[in-house]
Amino acid sequence: MPGAASAASALQAEKVRMEVISQNIANASTTSTPEGGPYRRQVVRFETVMANQFDPNSAVQEVRVAGIENATGESRLIFQPGHPDADKTTGMVKYPNVSVHEEMADL
Repeated sequence: MPGAASAASALQAEKVRMEVISQNIANASTTSTPEGGPYRRQVVRFETVMANQFDPNSAVQEVRVAGIENATGESRLIFQPGHPDADKTTGMVKYPNVSVHEEMADL
């Protein structure tokens, strides 16, 4: 059953990735967060780990989520002077660095 355990861990990690993508899509227009500024796109970082590190004959690996991190990339600036989060002098609003099309393709 070692192959099933490896596949199960990969499916669990993939579930987390899909949840993070769903959050990215849901927040694609969120211009203000409690931390300040627009929502930041998140990405999942994976790692593989030997299932039994003490047995050199064990080739079974597990996939785990190593972390969820903010993606690099600048916010999108859109001119909307009437928006509540618009810069008072320029009228520009910072939108998240999320492309709904890319997120849907990653699903």
